[in-house]
Amino acid sequence: MKIVVNGHEETRTFQGESLKDLLEDILEKNTLEGQSAARVRINEEDLPVDQEATYETPVSAIQSLEVEFSSLARILRKNIINAEDYLERLVPAIGMAADLFRSGSEQEANRVFVSIIDGIGWLSEVVEMVAAALYGDGRDKTFDGESIKDRQTRLLALSEEMLKANKNQDWVLLADLLDYELLPYYKEWQGLWPRIREES
Repeated sequence: MKIVVNGHEETRTFQGESLKDLLEDILEKNTLEGQSAARVRINEEDLPVDQEATYETPVSAIQSLEVEFSSLARILRKNIINAEDYLERLVPAIGMAADLFRSGSEQEANRVFVSIIDGIGWLSEVVEMVAAALYGDGRDKTFDGESIKDRQTRLLALSEEMLKANKNQDWVLLADLLDYELLPYYKEWQGLWPRIREES
């Protein structure tokens, strides 16, 4: 197996079953304690470092591994910056979807809506990861009187309402939820991420 760690090719013998076992071995032998995988590329394919399935990959299925390790602080900052950048695109998309639903362009509106739902999922994962790393679980850390955990609970309830409105093809309700609930929610987050970045 070809292994490249932080740009340097290594030759090693390894006893273990999963990528997780292999990465732990690499961290230990390269004295990279306190660092985590920031990028994983298996058999010329980038895999998400924030999904358990990546780490369950059997070693027997790996012909080549490229991995970059970084400190948790650096990974957190990168994720926070990515979330801030993504919100710059998500906020206008929410307004556009609401306008499209109101104008009767349901097909185009639904295409944008699906991408919004995907974005909500990704951002929620980033929030959970950052909150866990910085604040435990985010239950006690409050911004403007509301905890991160309570914000996530509010988003989940709103997402369920939006999906129900979409299923019922209640485009007026869905447009209102997007415009008057989801849009302000993510505008709040645009103000929160810089504050969180300062604490990371």
